[in-house]
Amino acid sequence: MEQNVCKTVFESLEQKIRAVFSTPFILRCVAGNNLLVYSDIFLNPQIKKMLANEDIITTAKIFLDNDLNLSKASKKWFLHRNTMIYRINKIKQTTGLDIRKFEDAVLFANMLELAKNF
Repeated sequence: MEQNVCKTVFESLEQKIRAVFSTPFILRCVAGNNLLVYSDIFLNPQIKKMLANEDIITTAKIFLDNDLNLSKASKKWFLHRNTMIYRINKIKQTTGLDIRKFEDAVLFANMLELAKNF
């Protein structure tokens, strides 16, 4: 399956992100020592810019650490709720992942972990 996905031409960056950041796919790539499939995603200028933005990444991590609860996360970080929503929407605009949804939050968390290798 990994090889088929690697050769698949995706219609959008969002489709590719959804495919390659799924936990089973990551485990196959790591086991096969094949992380090259991620390079074109992490080299994408929009993704690089988003990952370099500490405010957006910190906001996402705090949101994820607080069980996807906007109110809880904004209170813990002393950040206005609308600012959190704005930053979360920037992630959605860039990646197509709405981290307010559990499945997308898992994909984004996987993406952040793999980004450390690039």
